[in-house]
Amino acid sequence: MFAALLVVGMTCWLAMVSPAEVALADQTATPSLFDNLGSLQHPITTTSEQAQRYFDQGLRLVYAFNHEEAIRSFEAAAQQDPQAAMPYWGIALALGLNINSAMEKKDEHRAIEMVQKARRLADRATPGEQAYIEALVARYVGRKGTKRKGLDEAYAKAMRSVVKRFPQDADAATLFAEALMDLRPWDYWKPDGRPQPGTDEIVSTL
Repeated sequence: MFAALLVVGMTCWLAMVSPAEVALADQTATPSLFDNLGSLQHPITTTSEQAQRYFDQGLRLVYAFNHEEAIRSFEAAAQQDPQAAMPYWGIALALGLNINSAMEKKDEHRAIEMVQKARRLADRATPGEQAYIEALVARYVGRKGTKRKGLDEAYAKAMRSVVKRFPQDADAATLFAEALMDLRPWDYWKPDGRPQPGTDEIVSTL
């Protein structure tokens, strides 16, 4: 009898809760840590093992083009260690454009806010982390009046410098190649099979 009443009660509750409220609850819940997203790790300056695990998951999800979930993982990393700079860098990165989607206007303000927060916390970060952050600053905080394309070009140029400084950093190379690809999404080869400008550098970087 009790079980039946419980089922009826839960059914009534679900009927009263809107889909939007359910979605909001899903978005605000702490994301799970998954063990089936690969083994990529990118050590960051943090005092929290959980923050590191969430950061690694966020970067894996960026590479998997699941940017919304990547942001949730980076946010969880920031909650675990609010003084770590790189989770805020991760949020700003995931808010940006990619080869499948242009950056939405509504995301620009938050991206700027997040990368500036990362910059404020960068004193305790490694030189490599500081280089990542400064490169992303170029993507979002360039000279006043600079168009989005100019900012994206500045980011690609900055990431080229990061790769030169840290040639053993595979993630720096990956992010640099992505930055170049974002400048001409899905347009890397001419009809006759010859590479478009920049394609050779993308291939050689990867």
